Amino acid sequence: MNVAPYAAAIGLVAAGFALTRWKPGALDMPEPNATPRLPDFRDGGDIVRQLREGAAALSPRNLTDTLGRSLIISGALLLMVRAIDGLDKKGAKR
Repeated sequence: MNVAPYAAAIGLVAAGFALTRWKPGALDMPEPNATPRLPDFRDGGDIVRQLREGAAALSPRNLTDTLGRSLIISGALLLMVRAIDGLDKKGAKR
């Protein structure tokens, strides 16, 4: 029995849990501007500001939550697939 896929799956889940608990301030998304105004698209700064505010409205407040959740799901699915694969191989030997 190869233990490496199980260890990798458990490592992915553990890393995911660690990322959901640890929220560094560097990965916080900026808050949208409180006073909306009509943008002047001739000014490059207004275009960048509008893009930033649009991205902030759609994205999570801290990116580690999303990354951690993805690692937890992928690790759990890898563990499940490897366990089912191990059961299938045992049944095929009969």
